[in-house]
Order: sequence, then structure tokens, then C-alpha cells
Amino acid sequence: MSKTGNTANVEFMYEPANERPDTNKQSNDNVVAAAKEADAAAEKIKANAKAAANGAETLPEARIWVYIGPSIRGIVTNGSIHRGTRDEVLNELAVGIEKFPKIERFIIADRDLAKARERLRNGKGALSVEYDALVRDIAEKSKEG
Repeated sequence: MSKTGNTANVEFMYEPANERPDTNKQSNDNVVAAAKEADAAAEKIKANAKAAANGAETLPEARIWVYIGPSIRGIVTNGSIHRGTRDEVLNELAVGIEKFPKIERFIIADRDLAKARERLRNGKGALSVEYDALVRDIAEKSKEG
């Protein structure tokens, strides 16, 4: 851009529309995908509400589950994160649960995690007692084999 007196010479760059990337199409595709996911979630909620209204059990909800019990080498680690329904997570940890059935008690849904960790931290209540019992079971099994 050069300026001479009161007049400015300005050069404009022009790209024909057919040479520009189509960012609007990509944005639209993202919006459509998000809308489909929202519709699927809404259908699942409706199905659960309908099942509950009819007295049937609701469909299992896929979510995030966290193991808050003691780490057991080769089986499960404290703080490990698992995704899916509770039954899917239990199936994933079936071998460990077979050896240490108390593991199941320490698989906590993401929405209940803060309360469960607080109960363990306080050292009071059934969860804390079960934690200590699991630690003892782990120690006994490690001595055996």
C-alpha cells in the first residue's frame, strides 16, 4: 500500500469461490453429527422413561467408572478408569473379581466418586472397613502364592 498525498492505492487479493476451501461444509458436517448424537441420547432417555413408567428396569447407562480400591499387581490399579455400563466393566475385571470379590465394591460411577473418596479418606463407614479387608485378603493371597 502506498500513500501519495490524500490518495491511497490499495491492492486487493481475490480468490475465486471455487478455489477456496469449503469450511462451511465441514462446519455443517460437525453440526449434523452433533445433532445425530443428541437425537440418539434423547431417544435413550425416552426409552428409559417409558420403561420406568411401565415398571420395567431402565436400560443400563454407559458411563465412566473408576476403581478406588487398593492396587493389585496384574489385576487392577487404584484410579484406573473404565468406560461402558457397569456390567461391561465387571466383565472386563472378571478374573480379578473371581480372585478378590471385594473389588466389585470399589468400582464407582463418576457421579459418586467424590463422595466415595471422602468416605475412604475419613476412615469411617462400610467402604473403609471393606477397603481394609481387601488389603488383608491381598496380603494373605500374596503370602500363599
